[in-house]
Amino acid sequence: MKKIGGAIVALVVIAAACVGGYFGYQYYQDHYVGTETWAKITYTPEKQMQISDSGERITDSTTGAQIYEYEYEVTGYTADGHERTMTFRIDGVDPKPLEVGSYVECMASDARVVSGPKTVSESDVPASVLQKLG
Repeated sequence: MKKIGGAIVALVVIAAACVGGYFGYQYYQDHYVGTETWAKITYTPEKQMQISDSGERITDSTTGAQIYEYEYEVTGYTADGHERTMTFRIDGVDPKPLEVGSYVECMASDARVVSGPKTVSESDVPASVLQKLG
């Protein structure tokens, strides 16, 4: 009887590890594996001071200068037509906003921008994406 009980406990532990592993894998895929996504910049957001969650101003660690940011929320498309809403920031002591009408490429997952944005020329954007961006 002890052998059966031990086998059941072992099976439950193995099943729990498999289920946990599956959900961990899905989370990783949904948040950290990006796909090339392109967007067109249609506006310039307001330049804002970076503020920490505690309300303190964020400054450059070497110069002490205030850090500013432009926060963008744009609609982008993958080469296969999947639409994504992407949020990203351009920040620094003296950040330059992205040029209205320019195209950007990001590696984006369903949940976040994994890397980028990188400004690209119109010729670098797939024709199917250009049609959707207008």
